[in-house]
Amino acid sequence: MSSHQSPEAASLKLLRGRVYAIPDIMRSAADCLPARRKTTGVVLTTGIGLAEAPARALAHQLRINGVNTRFEPLSSFHHPPRADSLILFSQGLSPNTMLAMRACEEYRHRWLFTSSDTLENASPATRAALDRWRKNRGAVIALPLPPEPDMLLRVIGPAVMTATALALFNTAGRAPSDLMREAAESVSWFWRMQRRSVCQLTRAALNIPVALMAPGPYAEILRPMAWKWMEALWRPEPPCWDLLQFAHGPMQSLFNSPWRFVVFLPGLDSQTRNILERFRKTLDRKRHRVITLPVRSDWMAPLSMDSAMNQLILRALELRPMDLSQWPGQGREGKLYGYTGEEP
Repeated sequence: MSSHQSPEAASLKLLRGRVYAIPDIMRSAADCLPARRKTTGVVLTTGIGLAEAPARALAHQLRINGVNTRFEPLSSFHHPPRADSLILFSQGLSPNTMLAMRACEEYRHRWLFTSSDTLENASPATRAALDRWRKNRGAVIALPLPPEPDMLLRVIGPAVMTATALALFNTAGRAPSDLMREAAESVSWFWRMQRRSVCQLTRAALNIPVALMAPGPYAEILRPMAWKWMEALWRPEPPCWDLLQFAHGPMQSLFNSPWRFVVFLPGLDSQTRNILERFRKTLDRKRHRVITLPVRSDWMAPLSMDSAMNQLILRALELRPMDLSQWPGQGREGKLYGYTGEEP
C-alpha cells in the first residue's frame, strides 16, 4: 500500500495542526504584551476577511461594558467615519488596510494589531504607512503569528488577535498577560467540552443549508463564524439569527426545506432554556435538526465560539475531505484584494 498522502488528507492535517497550535501561540504572545489600554470617546474597530473576527469581538465587548464602539468595514474609510479612536486588525497588512492606515491622522488614538513577521518583511510602501501610523503615538501591537499559506482559511491569527485585544482592553483591571495565559488554557478546555457536540454533525448534514444562531448579544458576533464556514468549505455564507428573531421571517422562509441549525449556547439560564425550547417547537422534526454548541458567557465568549467553529470545520473535513489549497476562482480575487484606494 502506498504511503503517499492525498491532498485532501494533507489539508486536514495542516489545518488540524494550526488549530491545535493556537494555545501555545497565545502563551508566546502573553510574554510580549504591553500594559492594559483604555479607550476614550467614540471607538471604531475595523478589519477585513477573518480579521473582522477580532474587530467585531472587541466592539461587542467594549459596547456591553458601556463604551461607545462600533465596527466599520474598511471600505468606509474612503470617507473616514468620525470617531476619537481607531483599532485596526490585519494579520498580514493586506493592501485593503491602506484605506484605514492613510486615514490614521483623523483619530487621536489608534492601535494596529498585526504580526511581527509582517513588520519584518514589509515593503517600502507599507513601511511608510507604518511610519505615518506611529506618528503622534499610534501604537502597533506586533504578535508572534506564523504565516498561514496554502489555504484561504486562517485560524491562528484571528484567534490570537481576538484574545490579545480582549485582554488589552479589558475593563476588569487585570494584567493582559494573565488574561492571555488564562485564554490559552481555556481554549484547550473548550475543545474537550465541545467535541461531543460537534460530533452531531453528520455527512448527510453537509448537503443541507446551515444557519448559525445565538441568544441575545451573542448573535451579533456570529458573522465571523459564518465567514469561517464559508472560507473553509467554499459554501455560501450561512445566515446568522438571534434565537428569538427566528419567528419573525426566517422560520417562514425555510420551513418547507431541510435545514441544520447550529446554536451557540452561552450557558443555560432559565430564560435561555425557555427560548431554546420554544425555538425547537417551531421546527419540523422530519426536516430540521439542531446542533447545540456550549460556549462561555463571559469575556471569552468570542474565543469559545471561534473554538467551536474550528472544531465543527474539522469535523466537516473529516466527513468530506477537501484539497483546501485549490480553492475556486484562485487568482481572480486580485483586483479587489490588491485595492488600496489609490488606484485610478
